Amino acid sequence: MSRLDEYIKRYEGLHTAKDSFRAAETGKLIPHDQKELFTGIQFLRKFPKHLKRVAEEKGRAVTLLDYGCGKGNMPWRPYEAYKNGLWGFLPDKIQSIYLYDPCFPAFSTKPPEGWQFDVVGCADVMEHIPEEDVDTVLADIASYCKPDGVLLFSISGNKAFKAFEDGENLHCTIQSMDWWKQKVESVCKREYVLIHTEDSRDPAVDTLIGKRK
Repeated sequence: MSRLDEYIKRYEGLHTAKDSFRAAETGKLIPHDQKELFTGIQFLRKFPKHLKRVAEEKGRAVTLLDYGCGKGNMPWRPYEAYKNGLWGFLPDKIQSIYLYDPCFPAFSTKPPEGWQFDVVGCADVMEHIPEEDVDTVLADIASYCKPDGVLLFSISGNKAFKAFEDGENLHCTIQSMDWWKQKVESVCKREYVLIHTEDSRDPAVDTLIGKRK
């Protein structure tokens, strides 16, 4: 089993509440409500304005893949049920959404072979990927994006507030904006948005929009 496969199993344990996690600073075990862990809300916090721009530039509603969606249960609720949902923000900008997360059984099925999307978003996922597997995961993400599509990444440059039960921090790859920029451009070959947070929790601090290389 590869290290990435091991991590997928570990995160599945957290998703399903089979395993516990600790406070990274104190090491204290934290009981958690599995419904409120990895909800998918970061997509909603980071990407709507960029999705809006892409749809307006294309002049039509876009197809969207949320790669690493977590439980996907906050941004995707219909407007009537959750007024801050993505459908509420962009009711005429999104044609269809596919949710994928290998760590959450309900959404662990990848899109069918050959499917590609106008936009592939990956919100606060890459810092959870072991560094030796970063290129593999980036290549997989890019494979689902149309050649003229756009990749949306938000990546933390901070240690997480939570750790696995053995004390290992949930963020295993902490790198700079420049490091991630080089990785995305060398592997993905797509237009992209990179939101990087470092020494700040404000997603507006460092945002890079890059053209296809």
